[in-house]
Amino acid sequence: MIDNDLSHLYPPFAEQVQRFLYKVNSEGLGAHVFEGFRPMERELELYAKGRVCKDGKWIIIHPELVVTRAFPGFGLHAYGVAIDMAFDGNHQKQGAQWAWTDLDTFNPARPLPWSRLGQLGELVGMEWGGRWTTYPELPTFQNGFGLRVHQMYDILQAEGLQGVWKAFDKFGRRAAA
Repeated sequence: MIDNDLSHLYPPFAEQVQRFLYKVNSEGLGAHVFEGFRPMERELELYAKGRVCKDGKWIIIHPELVVTRAFPGFGLHAYGVAIDMAFDGNHQKQGAQWAWTDLDTFNPARPLPWSRLGQLGELVGMEWGGRWTTYPELPTFQNGFGLRVHQMYDILQAEGLQGVWKAFDKFGRRAAA
């Protein structure tokens, strides 16, 4: 199930997202949080897209269907410190018509302002996935608060999500100093 409830995020990250959304809305970009926190079941559901598991190994069989490279527990969504954004691709229809492409689906001549969205996320201190060189993800914004994902995973296994958030509190303050 898709979760875009900001209260499920690590609280200092949720505050960062709020500052980001204020800037996004101030510029009228028409972008919204599509998904934030992901439980491991959701992580696995997304990881399995385009893949099959044979003898304990995941094999890509439909590359065009792959939506993430992060195995469950090795993406920051699982720790409440990542969001995926989406644009409303058709303002003429009621409700959000989620769009992740480079072009507005209602007006294909109009490119969607991913670069500006990325700049705004970076202005509030988030890492923008659009700058990743090996597998850019335009919708992704995250903040590891001084920890690497392998460290988060180890803490999660030993102490649960609250233990990871306590580590963010500890290392995040040190990283900000």
